[in-house]
Amino acid sequence: MKSYYKDEWVTIYHGDCREILPQLPKVDLVLTDPPYGREYLPLYSLLASSSRDLLVDGGSLATMAGQSYLDEVMGLLSEYLSYHWIIAYLTPGAQSAQLWQKKVNTFWKPILWYINGEYNGKWIGDVSKSLPNDNDKTYHKWGQSISGTSDLIIRLSELKDLILDPFLGSGTTCYCAKKLNRKCIGIEIEEKYCEISANRCRQEVFNLGVI
Repeated sequence: MKSYYKDEWVTIYHGDCREILPQLPKVDLVLTDPPYGREYLPLYSLLASSSRDLLVDGGSLATMAGQSYLDEVMGLLSEYLSYHWIIAYLTPGAQSAQLWQKKVNTFWKPILWYINGEYNGKWIGDVSKSLPNDNDKTYHKWGQSISGTSDLIIRLSELKDLILDPFLGSGTTCYCAKKLNRKCIGIEIEEKYCEISANRCRQEVFNLGVI
C-alpha cells in the first residue's frame, strides 16, 4: 500500500477507504465527517465496523452527523461500538442549516462519541465550538474549520496519539493534528483533495496556542 503523501506526522492515502482501512495500524482516535444524506448511511456502518477493528482498547470514534437521520446513524454505530456521549459542536456566526423536511433551523451539529471497549480517558466538556465566522469552505464545500477541528482534537486525544480520518476531504484533520503534535492518517477518494491536503500539510507548522 503506497501513500500519496507522508511526513513525520501525517500519512495520506488516495483511494477507497474500504480497501485501505484493513491494512492500517491501530489508532487512538477516529475523527471524521462523512456525508450526511440518506444515501450515505451505509458509510456509518463501515465506519463503525472498521473502528472496532482499528481502535486501541478504550479508543474513541468521534463522528459528525446530520440530525435528519440521527436515530438511524446511532443504530448503525451501536452495532459495533459502545455509545459514550454526544458532543454539541457549535459554529457561532455561521448561517444556520435549514432542515426543510423538519421545519427546523439548526445552530449546532452532533459529534457522536463511541468507544471500543470501555473509556478510560480524561474528563472533557461536552460543548465544542469553532471561532466565530470560521466555517471554512475554502478548500471543500463540506470543509470544517481549523479552530473547531483543533478544539475536538485537543479534547479527545493526547500528544503524539495517532488519529485517523477515513473521509479526509481537504485535509483539515491532518493539518490540525500535525499542528497539535498528533500523528494522523487520512484517506481520501478524490485525488484533487489529496493534493490539497498534502499541500496544506507541507506548510510550516506554528503552535496554535490556547483555543
